[in-house]
Amino acid sequence: MDDPLVTDDPIASQTATLRRHIGLEEREGMLKPVPRRGRRPLFVVECTPYAPCPANCKLATCDEPINFGVSPVCLKEWPLHVSGAARADADFLDRILPVTRLTWGLRKISPMSMMDGNYLCSAGVERLVLEWKYQRGRWIDESDGKEVESLEATDPDLYVITHKAGSSSFKVSGPPPGVNPGEYRLSITALAPYESDGPEDTEEWNLFDDFLSNDKESLNDPHDLSKMLTRWENYMKFAFLKDDNLSEGAKELREEMGEKAIRAIKRLSITPMPSLRVD
Repeated sequence: MDDPLVTDDPIASQTATLRRHIGLEEREGMLKPVPRRGRRPLFVVECTPYAPCPANCKLATCDEPINFGVSPVCLKEWPLHVSGAARADADFLDRILPVTRLTWGLRKISPMSMMDGNYLCSAGVERLVLEWKYQRGRWIDESDGKEVESLEATDPDLYVITHKAGSSSFKVSGPPPGVNPGEYRLSITALAPYESDGPEDTEEWNLFDDFLSNDKESLNDPHDLSKMLTRWENYMKFAFLKDDNLSEGAKELREEMGEKAIRAIKRLSITPMPSLRVD
């Protein structure tokens, strides 16, 4: 029987390697769980800190180091890229997690390193990854013939906070039951997906509309997540650069972005930090 790790297709090879690594084997087209000790591996999206000699990716099909910047990597025994492995199934999708003030403990980061700003994702990356995961999870369930209810239907209060904050139609009314007040404040400020100039604004900017694909065919693109994150990183750089430091092409792109988008991207580029206070 051919070894699925030996293939001329680097995507198939990378996917097979990752499936084995997270405790799944592909048999007759199905993912069959394999017992593992300890917690299951995570695919984290993190802001990898700068290192003079970055760690090498452990995938045999990848010769790139784990470089500085935002990237999706697989944790546990190996550091490895997951940018080229198909994730259009729930077994991969459920394990994807952005490293944030709420999840940094799962990454096993030292508090000192984390408080220096290492590994934690910006507000924009946090919102994009979670929405990307939610959206694609719904698509996968729909393709499997499952009945899927929207967040707006199942939890309208949470939907308004996470999807309408920043819009002129959003009304600040305080956190609903079960929502942490601090997280509520973050959700309607730094994490808000909308940027608006007020009630008369008919062209409000929306993070998800600008960066997320609404095409279900994107489930077949193994690089979909990495493309979105790369685009965000590029736009964030353009938002902070002064015109004197931009090429003509970059100036045109910045003009296409518009002042409202630039303002929003600057706001979403901050990194919400955790509270380490012990009460």
